[in-house]
Amino acid sequence: KLLTPRVISSIAARYRQLELDDATFLQSRKLITRALEGNKILTRNELLKVLNQGGISTEGQRGIHILGRLSQEQLLCFGPHQGKQPAFVLLDEWIPTHKDLQRDEALQSLTERYFTSHGPATLKDFVGWAGLKITEARLGLELAGNTLQKITIEEIDYWLSAKVDPQLQSSTQTYLLAGFDEFMLGYKDRSAALPVQYSNLICPGNNGMFYPTIVIDGQVSGTWKSSLKARSCLITPQTFYELSQNQKKAIDVAASPYASFIEKPVIVGWPDN
Repeated sequence: KLLTPRVISSIAARYRQLELDDATFLQSRKLITRALEGNKILTRNELLKVLNQGGISTEGQRGIHILGRLSQEQLLCFGPHQGKQPAFVLLDEWIPTHKDLQRDEALQSLTERYFTSHGPATLKDFVGWAGLKITEARLGLELAGNTLQKITIEEIDYWLSAKVDPQLQSSTQTYLLAGFDEFMLGYKDRSAALPVQYSNLICPGNNGMFYPTIVIDGQVSGTWKSSLKARSCLITPQTFYELSQNQKKAIDVAASPYASFIEKPVIVGWPDN
């Protein structure tokens, strides 16, 4: 309820291009509500079929934007996948009881949650991530009060949880992160973890499509791709610089959770393999 109005407003021009108006969204709401009532679970394609049969064209990106709008309006949410297909349920049936926060309560909660999970981070990071106005973000910090603490590094103010020791510690872990992981998308200024000269290598042309990243000791050190085979998966790293043998071994270890997730053996394809 706090963020939806601005999200919808930001897409208004695209709605006009697709000839999606309030009447279309209202009729879509009626059709989809009727189809899902009674705790039904339908895939995206099944819902698009419901819309088309009800006289609402889903050609181009119309269908995706209709489902997105109805999700923003809290009619829909994702339910369990049906096979490999994403599926939807009615939010009020899926989550029958929930907190109904007032605006300031929602803003306080959002602020605390962001800086607790992303801190140290700046006010600009928060504004960019949440889509808030700067005045709203400042109010959020006021409302958060002593649950957060401020530290200043090179004349830039950062906020983080008051429960965290502000003494910065270096990381010695290695991770293979997904393309849209919050380690990158959670910040407006990514220079602490990603040298500026490599920015175009994780998001070519700043086109919004982020490649999966290799993180070594808190720094983005390359990207990786996966290729699924019948009985295994090949991971191909593309590093920004030559890695030591220990760093390569650490990446092999970091691939283990991914192997568990896809339930297949993973092979890291180094040039000398």
